[in-house]
Amino acid sequence: MEDAEGPGNKRKKTEFCHSGCKEKATNIQFLRGCHVQILEAGIGKVRSELFRKKIIEFGGTLCSSISGRPSVLVVDDNMTVDRLCRLLKVEETEHLGSVTTVRSLWLSDSIKNRKLISTENYQLPSVSPTLFAKVNLTSLLFVSSG
Repeated sequence: MEDAEGPGNKRKKTEFCHSGCKEKATNIQFLRGCHVQILEAGIGKVRSELFRKKIIEFGGTLCSSISGRPSVLVVDDNMTVDRLCRLLKVEETEHLGSVTTVRSLWLSDSIKNRKLISTENYQLPSVSPTLFAKVNLTSLLFVSSG
């Protein structure tokens, strides 16, 4: 009976990867130098945790808040600039400095392709539509009164 279990168990053991083996298998460090913060709102706890594991696995660094000076802020795919400002308690995204705010699809696609993908098509616009409307309304008031 042991012989019947032996080969089956041996095969499973060779497929099983120990903690040291995982790093060798995914020696791609495409997130090295990236300081990433994940804004969990809308993304969900399970998906956020998966992202955190993958960021570390691929050489990135996690930041727990904006004060940690992340280079990339990952937000829900349906995030709006107004909601982001409310969640971070800032008046406008200008207060985020040089942080690139991207939709979570960017991180998913980068992980899937095992390389950094350009953030161009994934970025959240930097100007709040509400702020933009206020600026336009203010400029119209000054034009009409002058």
